[in-house]
Amino acid sequence: MLSKEERQKSNPPIPNTWPLFGGAAVWASLLMEKLNREIDELDKSGIEFVTEEEKEETMKHVEMLNNTITLFIKNNFSRWLAEAIEGKDFEEYKKNCIFVRQTNTHMLKSNFEPAILRLFNVVHFWQKLPTVAHFPSSVVDFVEAEEAELLLAQQTVLLVVRDYNDILLSLPVQFADIFRIHLKHLDVMITKGLKTVKFNAPNVITFCTKARQMCSDVMKLVTDFKETHKKIVETIIMFLTRIPLIFIDPRHCYRLDEFAQTQGLWRSKMKLKMTSMLHELQDLLRNAFTPFKDDTDPTIKVYWDEYLKLIDSMILEALHLSVKRSLTDLMYALVGDKKAELSPL
Repeated sequence: MLSKEERQKSNPPIPNTWPLFGGAAVWASLLMEKLNREIDELDKSGIEFVTEEEKEETMKHVEMLNNTITLFIKNNFSRWLAEAIEGKDFEEYKKNCIFVRQTNTHMLKSNFEPAILRLFNVVHFWQKLPTVAHFPSSVVDFVEAEEAELLLAQQTVLLVVRDYNDILLSLPVQFADIFRIHLKHLDVMITKGLKTVKFNAPNVITFCTKARQMCSDVMKLVTDFKETHKKIVETIIMFLTRIPLIFIDPRHCYRLDEFAQTQGLWRSKMKLKMTSMLHELQDLLRNAFTPFKDDTDPTIKVYWDEYLKLIDSMILEALHLSVKRSLTDLMYALVGDKKAELSPL
């Protein structure tokens, strides 16, 4: 058993979610408790399996093992103190501004000091070993006074980071300039978190609540705009690509004047449909522009015109495809193909 403990010193079998030093110490403590519990149960049973000399020798080995495990726990605690506590100014860490920008991107990340999170996580492991882990009083005071409030602030800040980054990730590049004013107003709020609002500020929760509300408002605008654009594409653009510009009944043989009259009536019918779709498109675009009509930045009008040009080009491409499809249908009616017998037109 001693040799097994020695082998596991450098790589104790602990869950991946446990901290290195604290987890190893708790594992060793549980091992020692299990050993002593089994020795006690054996003593209480009254069963004698060995001579008194062998029993004394066994108890010496048990004591040596207990001492070794205790030393292992103390060494882990000392190593943890040296790595996680010594030279760390936790009072200063909590004065970090709540946000930082991610490298080479505009997205946010929380500026919460990882050393504080590790402290809050590991300290509860060491508290299970009060006879071995003797914390500096400053660490104990800091954990008792700050843990609840700082963890609440950290979780709230993470929610703001998620909401803000979701906006940037969901906003297509071709639409980003249209939302420039709304993003600028949101960034005015976010800049306060980058420069002035700190984790220990009394108003940090209130600030994050307001920031989340602004993010929610902008996200709704982005979502509504994307839904409108999707509706334009699916109900108008895609329909235009499939709209038939001619009508030919393959079971009917047309006279020339009858064919011309049929196509004239069909074009009038399709014109009415296109006119209805035009009105629907105008209503969709008018509603999509409503959140931007009061923006004072003149460049928004420029970016909106660019978006209208994008829609125009999509409509033109859809009509090209419709004409091509209709001419293909006419050619098929005139000359047929190798798979089907030609019917008189």
